[in-house]
Formats: sequence, structure tokens, C-alpha cells
Amino acid sequence: MKSQSRNFYYSGIFFITLNILTTTFLCIIYLQHGLQIYFLASYPSWLVLVTIIDVISASILLKYYHVKKYRFSFFTGTIYLAASVSLYTILYIMLVFKKLNALYIPVCIFLLVTSLAFYITLIFSNSGKRPLLKFAGILGLILAAILLTSLLWNNYFPSLHLRPVFESINFWTSWCSCIVSGLLLGNLIRELRETKNPARNSVNYSLIVSAPIVFVSVFILGYKLYSESQLVGYPHQISEKARGIASLFEAKHFVNADGDSLRYRFMKPLDYNPQNKYPLVVLLHHGGVHGTDNIIQVEGSAAPFLSNYVNKRKYPAFLFVPQCPQNMSWGDPLFSQLVFEAINDFEEQFSVDIKRRYVMGISGGGYGSWYFIGTHPEMFAAAIPMSGGLDPGLSGNMVNVAVWAFHGDKDALAPVSSTRSIIAGIKKAGGHPRYTEFPNAGHNIDGQVQQIPGLLDWLFSQKRE
Repeated sequence: MKSQSRNFYYSGIFFITLNILTTTFLCIIYLQHGLQIYFLASYPSWLVLVTIIDVISASILLKYYHVKKYRFSFFTGTIYLAASVSLYTILYIMLVFKKLNALYIPVCIFLLVTSLAFYITLIFSNSGKRPLLKFAGILGLILAAILLTSLLWNNYFPSLHLRPVFESINFWTSWCSCIVSGLLLGNLIRELRETKNPARNSVNYSLIVSAPIVFVSVFILGYKLYSESQLVGYPHQISEKARGIASLFEAKHFVNADGDSLRYRFMKPLDYNPQNKYPLVVLLHHGGVHGTDNIIQVEGSAAPFLSNYVNKRKYPAFLFVPQCPQNMSWGDPLFSQLVFEAINDFEEQFSVDIKRRYVMGISGGGYGSWYFIGTHPEMFAAAIPMSGGLDPGLSGNMVNVAVWAFHGDKDALAPVSSTRSIIAGIKKAGGHPRYTEFPNAGHNIDGQVQQIPGLLDWLFSQKRE
């Protein structure tokens, strides 16, 4: 084997190892913080970097298959790489531009089908003569089949009951893919050892230049992603303050006809009289308080602001504070539908003015506020989204909902461009939203919003015709 071939193997070993490390790192972060990591401001940049590493790793393997004349593996691997890049591209556009959401599942299915074909060729074509490639094919085939089955079942037979099970299956199966990469890495190491004339190996200048740049980029973006994740992570302990705030609200556990459950807290209007009709304010919490404890979400929403004595006396209303479980979001169609069912059930028990429903939230709750009025505008008279964004394609649905949105122009977790795009979309469709942007403000702007003069006067004056 020529000296250049040894350099080729060195490059492959470096980038595949880096691929394994980045995958492991992301899985650890996901294990701690769930779906919230995909909404971090640095995640799109991390996604681009990981895509570059994956493309380089896959390209090196494809060149290896080509040189070894593993034609079937080379052909199916090329399609597999193209499908992977397509999925990464769509995911990036979804996160940054809030578009192409409808393409995500079909491309995922196509990717998994092409991966099945690729792993089959590793097993049954001439590449299967190398034991590590064959073992990689067998394990990869099993993992891809599990992921494809889980994806199809979850997509065509959706159930909140099974959602946590599928989430767990997908997570651990994806993490096990590192073993497949490890087997491919082991094969390159074995090839390197079998290469002759090690003394005549030339200097690999491209690896010397690229390796430190890529490694430093991974370290910087990885640290940034980790730091941001700590700001929205799930609480490990519930403080006495949080328990005290939640104790002011009554706890409820709604179960629908399918057995899906939602935990929420609520507060009745001061001096509640069933003969009168009262507004309902749905308060969506931020991403750091997901769970099922039915406690922490109260402190993580605008509920303390609306439930203080002055506001409770001046604006008598029902406060409805649902809690979103881990690894779900307010934008999940099944879960949001469950919230709406719980609201309807609540309104059957209490005297609610259905023409004066409002929704308010910050960060993940801001995203949820946009999603609620974008998908069910008929339910709400007004919304106050803070530090959240959504697909601008839903803007046209919000024309008849009174909106007062807030965002900080230095928000590092949720780009301000997302709110600007939605506001522009509503105006283009003929709506008249209000928008306040705080200069030099970051993500946590709820305190500033609460100081806005006339905010609650505006909110409680809104009524659907």
C-alpha cells in the first residue's frame, strides 16, 4: 500500500472518531434536557459543524469502498450520504427559517430506507468478507429497522401513551449507532495495520491543518451548546418557593377518552360567582420546567404576575397553567390537542366567557402561544407571546387574534428574527399586531414586559366577536 493510503486512513480514523464523540456529546445533552436542545440558539451552528464532519467521514468511507471495489456499498452509501445531507439541510431550515416542516418525516423515512439498503450491501456484497464491515452491516440493519418501525408507527398511529416509549427507543437506538461507527473505525484501523512500508509514510499536511481547526470548532460550539442548555434544563429539585407559589393554585389531572393525561393548576377569580362569566388566561411555561410534578410550571410562567393581589382584584379571571411533559412541546399537535380538550373540560365545570380566552407565555411558552393562535385562532381573543418564534406560514391564521408580542433584540436563545417574521406575516395578511422590541435585552424579558403600562388593560379589553 502506498504512503498516501496511510494518510488516507489517518484522516478517516480522525474524522470518524470525532463523529463518534460529537454524537455521544449530543446524546448526553439530550438525555439531560430533552427536545429543548433543538431550540437553543447555538444548535443550528452545531448542526452545520456536525454535518461537515459527517460528510467528510462518509466521503472517506465512500472512497475506501471505491478503491476496494465494493461497488454496491459505494453506490448505496452515496445515496445514503445524499439523503443524510438532505435531512440535515431541512432540519436547519426548520430551525432557522421555520419552514419545510412537512418534508421532515418523508425525508427521514427515505433516509432510513436508504440506510437499510446500504447495510444490506455491507453484509451480503463482497464488502462482507471483512468481518468488521459485516458486523457493522448487521447491527446497522437492526438499528435502522427499529428506527423505521418506530417512526412509521408513531407517525401513522400517533398516541401520547406510546410517545415516551418511542422517544426512548429512538434515543437509545440512535446512540447505539456509535457502535456501528466504531466498527467502521475498527476496520480502517485494521487496514492501516495491514498497510506496508510504514517508514515511507509522507506528512499529511491537510490533516495537520484541518484537524486543529475542526477540533477547536467542536470544542467552542460544544461548550456554547452545553452552556445554553443549562439555562433551559429541567430542574433537579423543586424549591420551597416554587412549592409555595403552586400551593396558591388548585391542582387538577385531566384524562381524555383515550387515556391521555394532562396535569395543570388553576386559580378561580377573586370572589368567584358562577352566575357571572369570567375570562380565561392560559399561561404557558418556559422550557426549563417541563415534567409531571404539577408544581414547578406555575413559577415558570406568568402566573405569579397575574395572581398577585392587585392584579387578581383588578382583573378577575381564571388562570389555567398546564404542564408540558419532558420530550414534548406546546407545538406537538397531539399534546396541544390534549390541552384544548382539558380547557373544554374545564369550561364545562366553571363559568368561563369563551369570547375572552387569552394565551400568554415566554420562551417555549412564547412559541406555544404563537402555535396555539396559529392552529386554533378561533379559541383565543388575544395573545402575549414573549421571546418565542414559529413558522411564519401560520401568520395568516392570526389576523383576527389581538397580538402584543415582545422580544429582546440580543436574545441568544430564541433569535429575534423569528418574532419579526411572524409580525410581518400577520401585517401582510391584513392584521394589526402590536410588537415591542427591547433594545440590548436578552432572553429573559418577562420582568420588563410586566412593567409595560397598560399591558393588562389591553389584554382584558380584548373580546372575540
